[in-house]
Amino acid sequence: MTDEVKSSAAESQEISARIAKLEGELSAVQHEYDQRGTNNSRMHQTLIIVSLLASVAATCMAPTVEPRWIVSVIAAIPGLGVALSQQLHCVESANLHYRHAQAARSLLTRLRYELPRENLEDEVAKIAKEFRSNEEELTAKWERVTLASLHPRNRKTRTGT
Repeated sequence: MTDEVKSSAAESQEISARIAKLEGELSAVQHEYDQRGTNNSRMHQTLIIVSLLASVAATCMAPTVEPRWIVSVIAAIPGLGVALSQQLHCVESANLHYRHAQAARSLLTRLRYELPRENLEDEVAKIAKEFRSNEEELTAKWERVTLASLHPRNRKTRTGT
């Protein structure tokens, strides 16, 4: 083999290794963020169900239970559930994680099926850069959501206006 052919084969192997590594990272991130989104969604649903059950229990117990403070404590659970869901940002978190998982899935599809034969290295670099950019964007959005809830003057940031 000539030196040029060996060099081309080595370069091809290097690009293939980089593609495989990026594919593994994208796949892992996609799975991780799908799982995080599902967990946050389940947390929110659990808080809703517990709140509804507490409300029904308090309503049923109100006429029969004599120490009224017990009914009052049970009646306070729905409000606590709503406050907890808001403080944990369950809905926002689930939405951000699902959106990020979808972006990773999209990049993974591009990497697997849409790479052109020419300028392969440049295209892989573009996908890697977009992946990093998506990570940074997710972090920035999450910071805006959580900081907005901590400071009332930042409410504009939370709504995106």
